[in-house]
Amino acid sequence: MRILRTDHTAALYRLFRFAARVFGSLILFRHAAGLQAAPKSVAFAQSPEGPVNAASTAGPLRRHAGRLCRHASWTALVFALSACVGSSGLEASSQRLDDSREAKPLSDATILIIRHAEKPPNGSGLDADGQARAEAYVRYFQNFRAAQQVLRFDYLVAADDSEHSQRSRLTLEPLARAIGLKPDLRFQAKRPQDLAEELRSKGHGKNILICWHHREIPDLLKALGADPERLLPHGEWPAQQFGWVLQLRYDHEGRLVQGKTRRIKEHLMPGD
Repeated sequence: MRILRTDHTAALYRLFRFAARVFGSLILFRHAAGLQAAPKSVAFAQSPEGPVNAASTAGPLRRHAGRLCRHASWTALVFALSACVGSSGLEASSQRLDDSREAKPLSDATILIIRHAEKPPNGSGLDADGQARAEAYVRYFQNFRAAQQVLRFDYLVAADDSEHSQRSRLTLEPLARAIGLKPDLRFQAKRPQDLAEELRSKGHGKNILICWHHREIPDLLKALGADPERLLPHGEWPAQQFGWVLQLRYDHEGRLVQGKTRRIKEHLMPGD
């Protein structure tokens, strides 16, 4: 892209040199025309109609030369200005292309992290309260705001299913159906660093929702650059707490903005 800019600048420089030469040549032409049309002595030329005073042609010739010079000068000016506008447009397009290529996967991203919904004493699914929370998430996250804007999710992630728990997937399923996104289930709950590496190396959009297991959420926060001690009491997610959302926001360089990390109470269910 820098080669494109260098070549374009050189071409623009050559264009201005050409315009300057044209303008200078026209100035010399006008001056020469004025000198030739206004000699010190009055000359006469013979024509069929009789003698012609050469001085009488001086005014029209000078006026014609002046009009030609002005016309060419305006043409050169318009041409040069058009080239400048074109240069600015190309430079802006090049800059946008450079920015898009240099943007980090987490550039200007917002990541929300929740724990799976309530669980029964036994089994791998959700209890009645958990299913109610999962259904309530549809409206809650479709109207969730960050930086005074409603988020439109680009990527949903749930901890992978195991024989002991499918709760992360079940928690996101109602929302996933409502917004038409299939949750990514490839990542093991006990290996949150794999998910963090995925998010740091590949673009998945600007707004991301993660549903995870509460014991592993502190390690997930660390892998994403956040401090669990700042967001969770004693750096741990309480065993009986289901109604929190952790919000992480990243700057244009893909770096976590510590001052914009938050823990949010959902207030969706009794006890939240």
